[in-house]
Amino acid sequence: MQPLQARNDLQTMEDEVRKNPNNSQAAVQLASVYLQMQQTGRTVQLLDGVLTNTAAVPNAVVRAAQIFSQIGDWPKLEASLERLTKVSPDSPEAWYDLAALKANLGKNAEALPALAHALDLNTQRLQRDPKAHDLAAEARQESRFTALKNQPRVSKTPSH
Repeated sequence: MQPLQARNDLQTMEDEVRKNPNNSQAAVQLASVYLQMQQTGRTVQLLDGVLTNTAAVPNAVVRAAQIFSQIGDWPKLEASLERLTKVSPDSPEAWYDLAALKANLGKNAEALPALAHALDLNTQRLQRDPKAHDLAAEARQESRFTALKNQPRVSKTPSH
């Protein structure tokens, strides 16, 4: 891409985000471009807006979490995963990822309820679709949950 064309494309993306502040997909796309340009401050600013946007779609929140993970911003990653559990409350993966991060950060008291909720949602999903991905089996092998494994809720989860 020619430099002039790249500037025009960037300007078009910035204009779209400015004109449609609730377009969380456009904001995340622009944040990705800023990240490639090594403009972390602008990236974080846009993603913070996605997390506070009540109209943000789940895919945009997932992408924001991925970017925060990529740049190693654990507090922002935690905030995005917490937001994801609000925009996708029935997603066992959202709760599982939040639990895994909290366990990784040593927040076991917060990780356990999130993991329990993920496993409950996982059980419900497996009852509807026995071939679905089994997060309980994954949790038993997950090193981030080592400190939680002696907790009754995790160790007594039946295998499917």
